[in-house]
Amino acid sequence: MSIVSTQYNSALRLIFGHKCLVFACWFLFFAGCHAEHDEHDEESHFPPHWPQTFLVATDRLQQITSDPNGTTTQAESIEQELTDLVDWLPELLADSDVKKSDFDTIDAWAFPLALEYKKSVQAGQKIDEMVKNERLQTGLIRLAELATQEKERLAEEKARVQREAEDAKRQEEETLKSAAADPGSN
Repeated sequence: MSIVSTQYNSALRLIFGHKCLVFACWFLFFAGCHAEHDEHDEESHFPPHWPQTFLVATDRLQQITSDPNGTTTQAESIEQELTDLVDWLPELLADSDVKKSDFDTIDAWAFPLALEYKKSVQAGQKIDEMVKNERLQTGLIRLAELATQEKERLAEEKARVQREAEDAKRQEEETLKSAAADPGSN
């Protein structure tokens, strides 16, 4: 192979190598922008009154039912928010650590009630009538019990994690003290 041919091949590698690098950088840049855009779109799919947990939803349902006309909302109407919260409860419960039997109970209660409420909203029924629904009141009692159990479980879990962290820190301090006291053991 001649020197000219070798130099020519090296030049081609240099040129195409840089073009590939530039292409790869552009590709990653646009792919990164697209991924950020998708995350933003995903967040915008949730309405502003979407609760983060079933505990938040339970508190909000209690607030709406205790003072239906004095409650402000970010939904189209307070009636729509009540309907949405009941409708979303099974999904929110699925993201928690409640027992399957408790989930099934709330799911069996929420699904038909949400359907009924959707019809009520379409028919123009007002919040005063919607909160008088006996099934809503019965379900809210069970939901409040579940929320109390979950809050207790979370508090116990938090205390357990704190104890474990304190124990680990204490053990580390003891290890450091014993290593400092006996430098020849290393």
